[in-house]
Amino acid sequence: GRATSLKLAIWGMALCTVLQGCLIPDTPGVTVLLAALRIVTGLSAGGESAGVNTYMSEVGDEGREHTLGAAIHVNNLSG
Repeated sequence: GRATSLKLAIWGMALCTVLQGCLIPDTPGVTVLLAALRIVTGLSAGGESAGVNTYMSEVGDEGREHTLGAAIHVNNLSG
């Protein structure tokens, strides 16, 4: 369900970020690989930000689900 997809999105962002840091600048084809890693990172971030709002509103206590959802938006905007 949602917990599995969130874990996959977080691991996708983490793994791609580490791999971007491991790229050697003078390697042939590094530009294409960097672009592919950035695309996967962006897709993972988009999936995470959309899924976490629904997940937090479902697991939040009665009356606090909107507060938790708003906190996610504040976190996304503040970086």
